[in-house]
Amino acid sequence: MTFQKDAEAIAILSKYHANGRERDPLVYFTYGQIREALAIEREINQTTSYLTLFKTPGNLRRMRIVFALGFFSQWSGNGLISFYLDPVLENVGVTVPSTRALINGGIQIWCLFVAVSTYLLFLHPVFNSLMSRTKQPRPFWWRESVDVHSF
Repeated sequence: MTFQKDAEAIAILSKYHANGRERDPLVYFTYGQIREALAIEREINQTTSYLTLFKTPGNLRRMRIVFALGFFSQWSGNGLISFYLDPVLENVGVTVPSTRALINGGIQIWCLFVAVSTYLLFLHPVFNSLMSRTKQPRPFWWRESVDVHSF
């Protein structure tokens, strides 16, 4: 529709939404919604750019968090272990499948231990309140605890 191919758009909408009936009200309702969405998108694209992500202090802070999450998720080494464990074990001579499974299971148990201990030390409200000076959990930690429990 942005390329002025309205007849083709109505034909496609009638084919998939109205069993080929071009005069169906659903076709024109959907067509109107799509045209309105494209007009709004065109208007927004004229007033904004990617630089708006960095103009305000709040957006700049959010972008720093986004970049940090991407960097640290790659930097943590999980990809290295999951992608290169098999070739590394072959190079060091571990070829028995049961030994490989034991090593892989040990790595998974270690990761679980680190994740649970990190949660208990930094996010769990009870343990956090014991470690804080005020002896009261902060509202931020309560919210984070709920977020972690939701998964």
